[in-house]
Amino acid sequence: MSSRFLVTFGAPVIESSKTSISSVTGSHSDSGMILRITLDGPNNGNALSADVVEKVIAALSDDQISDASLLVIRATGKNFCTGFDLSGLEVQSDADLLLRFVRIEALLERVSTLPCFTMVFVQGRAYGAGADLVAACDIRVATDDAIFRFPGWRLALGSERDGSSTGLAAPRLRSCWLQLTP
Repeated sequence: MSSRFLVTFGAPVIESSKTSISSVTGSHSDSGMILRITLDGPNNGNALSADVVEKVIAALSDDQISDASLLVIRATGKNFCTGFDLSGLEVQSDADLLLRFVRIEALLERVSTLPCFTMVFVQGRAYGAGADLVAACDIRVATDDAIFRFPGWRLALGSERDGSSTGLAAPRLRSCWLQLTP
């Protein structure tokens, strides 16, 4: 049985058509501000659309994150993030797709280099860019049903989350998880 995480979040502040960021909230504690971001697109596996990537990057701007001591990333539904949103792929140009890959890499680089600690809670599938997002965080907490896949490595796609930026090598990634069991 998977562990449940109970965290209170504010009202929705950022929306998109399929996956949204249900909340970007900050709260103060004795150790500083905690910034929380929740992916909220359970019907499409919380896949990362271009719109969601841009909104997360904006939420992590220097102005937003300057007082934060901790960033917490979560997702609603049974899957954390199934990666790159493939909907509408057939109507996008090669230049559009390249820009989307570059912006996802910018998001991953931003998360991995933030001046505060980063923590991610993972349930279900974390595939592709979703698994990259998990690898970019300092602290990773996964339920016992979490599955991580990096299909871009087989296709010569994806980011450089092979350890060069995050200090994690793929074979060692599994040993870095903190799994909560009842």
